[in-house]
Amino acid sequence: LPGRAPGPRQQRGSAAAGAEVSLGVCAAEVLAALPDESAGLALDDAVSRALVQHWEEIREEFRAAVAEQASADVNTRSLTTRGAWRKVPLYSQGLAHEANLARCPRTAAVLRELPLCRALGMAYFSEIAGGSDVKAHFGPTNARVRYHLGLDVPDGNVYLAIGDGAYRWAEGQTLAFDDSYIHAVKHEGDAPRGVLIVDVYHPELTMEERQLLE
Repeated sequence: LPGRAPGPRQQRGSAAAGAEVSLGVCAAEVLAALPDESAGLALDDAVSRALVQHWEEIREEFRAAVAEQASADVNTRSLTTRGAWRKVPLYSQGLAHEANLARCPRTAAVLRELPLCRALGMAYFSEIAGGSDVKAHFGPTNARVRYHLGLDVPDGNVYLAIGDGAYRWAEGQTLAFDDSYIHAVKHEGDAPRGVLIVDVYHPELTMEERQLLE
């Protein structure tokens, strides 16, 4: 990023294959002209408003989808060091999971209105069981901003660690961050934590740049 090097505890992840990463190790694929969006933020922006407006309907669809369709994949299994992390995919690197979207019409309608980062991102329901740890990891690029919409958030010690901060989810609120920064999850409560995760293009990218990336 021009004129600013990441601080010692706010660095992006090393792209070395198979490398162990920890909070504070350095960089994924970075578009140098983009402003830094490392922090976890509760935002009042167009994406947040669209998600929050229908969050209770989205939560009902999340609960039904998780009960019927949630499963672990190679990514969640490799990153979960304790407990369980399950997903219901909605979009994956340009692929629409049509059957899952059809089961969740309100969620699908909201997603259609967002500037989804399709080729370089995902949208999915995420459930992490109580007593789970997700080890430090990072996304592939800062061309996207990752939003978490809180759906089922239990009491207790459950949080997202990003760089040098720890952030709790809240039901009906968004948390947004640049997931090319190393992040991890700690859940020491009992009930599962559920969120909708959505990747959208960084707002500083032009339409032409987004089309090129797609």
